[in-house]
Amino acid sequence: MLIKTRIKSSTELSSYKMLTVCPLLVVTTTLSRAFVMAIAFSVTLLMAQLIVALFKRIIPMKLRSLLYVTITAFCASVVELLVWYIFPAAADSLGIYLPILAVSCIILVRLESTKAEGNAGSAIFDSLMTSLQMIIVMLCAALPREIFGLGKLFSDVFGNGGIVIFKNAPVPILSTTVGVLILAGIGAAVAKLIVKKKKRAARIAANDQF
Repeated sequence: MLIKTRIKSSTELSSYKMLTVCPLLVVTTTLSRAFVMAIAFSVTLLMAQLIVALFKRIIPMKLRSLLYVTITAFCASVVELLVWYIFPAAADSLGIYLPILAVSCIILVRLESTKAEGNAGSAIFDSLMTSLQMIIVMLCAALPREIFGLGKLFSDVFGNGGIVIFKNAPVPILSTTVGVLILAGIGAAVAKLIVKKKKRAARIAANDQF
């Protein structure tokens, strides 16, 4: 099972994160869509981790994977209903990507961590930190996509209205699924390059001490 797999390195953790980040990044054509989706993810994660933290002692080991998926699906369904009630236009715009939170790999992995280590307090802290990271990533992806892919800024969830930056979008491919995958690839390459430079600097500093 996926959530029974032990994560032994940062590379494996990054692979799990990408499984969730990719479908979430698809909806980041505008800042408004990215924000609503990020909030939906955050609330789903917080609810799921709290439930697991409160009832982790009575969760049978053999049923753990099934219960985690069930809890995540329940929380995602509640959040979907709330989004439809509060932001109906956004829910309509997000389409299938809103209920897909029910099988989010990051949420399932974080639930495993909550069961193994955390209590309610640490579960809240972990969910807030993970949510903050996701919000930053999604908004950073949405900003260039909206400006260069649509030529606008602060448009609605359907890409209408907003402040016109370019009369004709300079890089319209960014508003497509292919565009966001290219953007994600560039971001991942830059992040990997930064990590390599930090590790190299750390090795040089360690060698200089001797």
